[in-house]
Amino acid sequence: MKYTYTGMKDDACYEGLEPDESWKPNVAYGYELDYHENIGALYGTYSLDMKRGSVHIGLRGEYTQTSNETERRTRKYWDWFPHIDGNFYFDEIHKWMLIGQYGRYIERPTFSALNPNRIQTSEYSYLIGNPMLRPTYINKFSITLVYNFRYTLTVGGNLHHDLIRQFGKEDAENSDISYVINENHNRENHWFVAITAPWQPLNWLNLNASFIGVRQDIRMYREDDLGTSFISPMLMLRSFYRQTIRWKHNIMELAGCIPVIAGSILVIHSTCTSAKNGKTGVV
Repeated sequence: MKYTYTGMKDDACYEGLEPDESWKPNVAYGYELDYHENIGALYGTYSLDMKRGSVHIGLRGEYTQTSNETERRTRKYWDWFPHIDGNFYFDEIHKWMLIGQYGRYIERPTFSALNPNRIQTSEYSYLIGNPMLRPTYINKFSITLVYNFRYTLTVGGNLHHDLIRQFGKEDAENSDISYVINENHNRENHWFVAITAPWQPLNWLNLNASFIGVRQDIRMYREDDLGTSFISPMLMLRSFYRQTIRWKHNIMELAGCIPVIAGSILVIHSTCTSAKNGKTGVV
């Protein structure tokens, strides 16, 4: 069992000097926030080990109560967050393996995102919170096929419901003024596939190739159609070399790493490590 309490009380008052040299509150710049959050959680786990694999199951139940005393608004709700991971061996030496996992997660809005008071950032822009924000729920899953402990093929997804995003909008009373507010996306799903294939052509040279492809499905509001986009696939080649040079009683090791992102960025990073008379250092 676990219990967490978080409270925040913030009161900011700005005053302006009037022509008669008196100070009067500037309502447009001041704000007040009185927010309380209570979360109680229960946890349970179960594990099963078998000859050809294992399964681990977890379940977390949460009761949440939030109170926005500034707006006189209270919310109470229960949530359940299951988690399961397991692996299966196709042979006794584990040359072929299948690894899978699934979990449900929550990301609650920050206090600043809930603050309904206007916070002026400049003469023509301001921030304003959204007390109606809902938590973001995320379902994450992946399945990985492993061969010879090195080669992997992974397929998975991160499925977001009510994802919190920042939006820039125009003030309804003055078109010259803009503001930023947080809102919930109805759906935002990220699907991915990843392949890794290491290769060692020489005893001092290791090469590792990785391919990653991502697809996004986004629906901002419930009544909108689901939009699909693809992020450009990324192929990354990485090499690692290590060479030992001996002369007399001294030993020097040269090591380096050269990652290459095809068609995008070329980065070269090398290191040289030396050992002499039992002492090591970086050159």
